[in-house]
Amino acid sequence: MKNMIQRRLVSGFVITSLLASSTLTYAQSSPAPQGSWAAVQAIKPNSEVMVVLKNGTGSEGKLRSVSNTAIVIVDGKASTEIQRENILAISTSRKSVKKSTLIGAAVGAGAGGALGTVICGSGGLVCTSRSQGAANGALIFASLGALVGFLVGEGKTKQVVIYSAKP
Repeated sequence: MKNMIQRRLVSGFVITSLLASSTLTYAQSSPAPQGSWAAVQAIKPNSEVMVVLKNGTGSEGKLRSVSNTAIVIVDGKASTEIQRENILAISTSRKSVKKSTLIGAAVGAGAGGALGTVICGSGGLVCTSRSQGAANGALIFASLGALVGFLVGEGKTKQVVIYSAKP
């Protein structure tokens, strides 16, 4: 019984560590400044983009290439080159997992800590004190909460303005 609990704790710690390291790596990457053409040039080819032109029309498609003066997008089989001076704004969609992962971990840690305290309050089989039960419960449930939050966030995308021409 004790070995099973130790394996669960180690598994929870490993999952939490992996999620935290991927979140920190994502947070440390420094993208080009928003609103600069360098941010447009940093977009990966085949990313979905939406281009709004100064005349009020727009175009959506996958990014093929970006030069210093133009952007080329593909919509189906048609390829369109749009000159930089005609572009009002460019946006792309990104997955947003960071916030939901952190919220899931926090909720899981709180619930696990409370549950661990209650279970170990009467000197249960799993732990020797309430504080140990709270710590074990928080660790296990924080990992589960982070995983659930990550999975929820995977399904969400948000539009992010990458470039906005100066008026």
